[in-house]
Amino acid sequence: MRKIAIFTVAAFAAAEITAQGFAPRGARANAAQGSAARLAARSSKVDIVHMPKPDVALIPAPSFAANLAGGLQPPISKRPRRWALFELKYRTSADWQDELTFTWHILVKADASELKKSAAVARARGDEAPSVTPYSYYTATVRYVNVPRGEHMACTGLTPSTVEHYGRPVCISVVVTDKDGKELAMKTEDSVGVSNMAQDGRWWDSEKVMNSDRPNLKVARRNGLLERSKTPFALVNSSDYEDVQ
Repeated sequence: MRKIAIFTVAAFAAAEITAQGFAPRGARANAAQGSAARLAARSSKVDIVHMPKPDVALIPAPSFAANLAGGLQPPISKRPRRWALFELKYRTSADWQDELTFTWHILVKADASELKKSAAVARARGDEAPSVTPYSYYTATVRYVNVPRGEHMACTGLTPSTVEHYGRPVCISVVVTDKDGKELAMKTEDSVGVSNMAQDGRWWDSEKVMNSDRPNLKVARRNGLLERSKTPFALVNSSDYEDVQ
């Protein structure tokens, strides 16, 4: 009777453990691995909710009221000058994302009038080629850290002078990677079909695009794409942006 009682108590204890969710070691390991895989998949999820479009990227700088006392000069610009501002909205699923890197690729197309003026200057100087090309390419990498779950904004921009001289945006691409360099998202807004010239859509890596021998398709690589904190828009909706490293 005593043996039977001990066996019954042991069986009851085992049943109680199972009821509480304490599975055998192998089952626990498999469950942990499955949970980790699901967590990793959720943690790596980044959705681009809104992508900037080339034809609506040009906007005037925000206006700030200034106290002119103390010798501060009044504004001399009487016409609104437009920035090319590329604002992107994205959503993260992880409770916290340690680091997200946004790599921007921007293609602009020069106005015909600027091309003509630049060609005339080049001829007058005896230069081999004009300084303004039909297309110009800009890139910038922005790294955000300590990104909580939810919706956020990412942004870069080109100054009014850059836009006026070298052209307006016609293709905007962005690639999002995590701290290990794993690609989490990629998206393009293209008004000229340049992304169709690359099999994977990565037109900035395409020899056909970037090194075309056709004069009307020549692309020059230029600097000047600015992270948002270096623009007049730095204080606008600042709570929508995470820390830049």
